[in-house]
Amino acid sequence: MGRTVESIVFLLLVVALSFQLLPLARADVNCKAVILSPSADTSYTDLMALNFTAEWTKGNWTEWILPRYFYSIDNGSRVSVITEPFPYIYFEDMNTTIAINDTIDVSNLTDGMHTLTLYADGTVNEANLILYSVNFTLSTTHFQVGDLPAPRPSPLFSAILAVAIIAVVAAGILVYFKKRKH
Repeated sequence: MGRTVESIVFLLLVVALSFQLLPLARADVNCKAVILSPSADTSYTDLMALNFTAEWTKGNWTEWILPRYFYSIDNGSRVSVITEPFPYIYFEDMNTTIAINDTIDVSNLTDGMHTLTLYADGTVNEANLILYSVNFTLSTTHFQVGDLPAPRPSPLFSAILAVAIIAVVAAGILVYFKKRKH
């Protein structure tokens, strides 16, 4: 009977500590991403590379995290990013950066500019006692499907071109009147 009471007290202590540590632990894990591809200055037609790095930052109690990555296009439904192998991140340092590469089929999208938003979530283990979930919106980028729009001349170029045309026309008129007087 004494052993059972000790076990129940220990279990209650662990549960109480879990509820005390949980709010602190959730603030201890963060993820940031840098999207390397796609980019707005490249046009895509069929397949588009999705390349990014994810930097996970942990707190003092974090042992590991099982991350998952998703993207959405134009605020559509989230699509899972394939990561091979599907790794647990065991933290040896406070920061861990991993590179993710996937391919997205954009052949069904209309021509024009689109928005890609990157997300991450994961299960975090704190002090080998507490498991909880985290969710992050990581980054947003824009990309072009179909032909890139033709580049427009800059306002400075347009002004220089207008001045040049006026100068050529004025010189032509001046030459015409000079020859006509003789």
